[in-house]
Amino acid sequence: MTSGWIGGLAIRTGPGPPTADYLCTHCWYHQRLTGRERIEHGARDLPIAHRAVCPALHPQKGTP
Repeated sequence: MTSGWIGGLAIRTGPGPPTADYLCTHCWYHQRLTGRERIEHGARDLPIAHRAVCPALHPQKGTP
């Protein structure tokens, strides 16, 4: 799959509200935060919180 997205956390500022995007390269989970306050308090924890529950890193028992 070819795309312009690079995995990890990307924070963009500029005209308009700041935006943070998190893309997991293991399972292609994507989450977007917008607004300065949400990014200040939530963006740092996105990769850590998702890594704890990522289905690609922690497959459920009993599934191939």
